[in-house]
Amino acid sequence: LTAGVRPETALATVAGALALRWESEGSFTTIDLLRLDLVTGEGVVYKLGAGPTYLRRDGQLSRITSQSLPAGLQTGAADVSRFRLGAGDLAVLVSDGITDGTEDGWVREQIAAFSTGSPRDLALTLLNHDSPAADDRTAIVLRLEGRAV
Repeated sequence: LTAGVRPETALATVAGALALRWESEGSFTTIDLLRLDLVTGEGVVYKLGAGPTYLRRDGQLSRITSQSLPAGLQTGAADVSRFRLGAGDLAVLVSDGITDGTEDGWVREQIAAFSTGSPRDLALTLLNHDSPAADDRTAIVLRLEGRAV
């Protein structure tokens, strides 16, 4: 991506390489890629088998999910979702160690209730919550600051 390769091409390349590796070693991974223009607020999420992404825009919470398999189990295209965020809006990416999206009421409650503090505080709340998932945990919280465009 840093070299200027388009996300669709980069993801297809990674998925293809992991598919070849799957045949010999059984390696696959979920991919959750967020691109966000910090000036316009225009964003896009690319998902390959990844957990849900949550958007809180103007106080309304929405969830972006993936129907695709993880990279390495498929060579098809990633699921792509486009959106726009404004000042104060949130984008929250979590791994399936936080939630796979089926039992995520507590995640949605935490995001909806978040009003003060640093996005880091919300990420730590999500990471430290007791969860039956036995997988690793990742939570990324982005809050767009500034004025709406």
